[in-house]
Amino acid sequence: MISSALARLNSGVEGVCAFLNVNQAARELTSRFLVGLEPSVLEGYVEALREVAPPSTSWRIYDHCAAMSRIYALFEQFCESILADWIDFRVLNVAFNSLPAKLQDSYAAGFASILSDIHKVRFNHISSSDLIAEYHKALKGEIGYRLTSECLTHHKGNIRWDDINVMFERCGIPLLGEWVANHQSLAHHFQTKSKILEQTISRLSEFVQYRNDSAHALVEIDEILGHDEIVDLADFVMSFCLCLSDYVEKSSIEHLMSSGLATKIGVVAEIKRNNIVVCNVEGATVKMGDVIHLITSNSYGVRTVCGLMLNDVSTDKVVVANAVELGIKLDLPGVRRAHVISTYQEI
Repeated sequence: MISSALARLNSGVEGVCAFLNVNQAARELTSRFLVGLEPSVLEGYVEALREVAPPSTSWRIYDHCAAMSRIYALFEQFCESILADWIDFRVLNVAFNSLPAKLQDSYAAGFASILSDIHKVRFNHISSSDLIAEYHKALKGEIGYRLTSECLTHHKGNIRWDDINVMFERCGIPLLGEWVANHQSLAHHFQTKSKILEQTISRLSEFVQYRNDSAHALVEIDEILGHDEIVDLADFVMSFCLCLSDYVEKSSIEHLMSSGLATKIGVVAEIKRNNIVVCNVEGATVKMGDVIHLITSNSYGVRTVCGLMLNDVSTDKVVVANAVELGIKLDLPGVRRAHVISTYQEI
């Protein structure tokens, strides 16, 4: 559902890192190139670059400010985008008065807030007539209405932990902190499994402060991050966003299960080499090319079935009534003890 948002974020962050790499190389070139070498075309180009380049200190400050501003913009856009996708998914073919009461109340409050501020530049893309008309359709009980995501994702300032928590709660995705505290991508980034939530909240607060200082020209040379530190911060943002996207995807699967549009078909019992897993499967049909979802208390992943083996015999399709051990080759590594979920519609 939100793979395009992740792809945009990844492309944007890679672009920032490439920008930093080029600037660092250019700084090193202009500072280390030796005058007095035999004349060459390269020497002429470097000398011309040296003449127009800013002082190294100022250049590093510009890099820091540009990177912080751009990475933050990508981060904010990502958070709002995945929740907008979730809202569209959540209300599809569902009457407004059938949604959780807290979501309905949050939307009513957000509707009033957005409508009163719709003249502001940040809401130029929202039409007041469309906003009112779609909400009217929803309140009348019609199917096919569209909620304006900004009514649930609005925030006054930069997005810190409390803001993200509130946004997810408004959208009907609670308990975000429990998920973040155990998520594998953040554990890998921090290289520890302890105090992940605390480190995430602190790191996010630092990131937003860097962005604010950069936007208001409050950065001094002793306050900027070095090249490797900025890249590490970008990695944190990517890890955190992967964590958020996984939680939205997991919530989507759980909603499909509660609606009878997805079902648990088994559990991963063993992990073998070459992306092969052994699953305890019951009451399901599994075939080559199927897309399955692997969910644990701290991870979510999508896999494609690339091979099947039942009773040591390879097959393209298996129809299982009673519980059996089924060997499944996946396109990516499996996850031990993960619940294997099959959906009847794409998310």
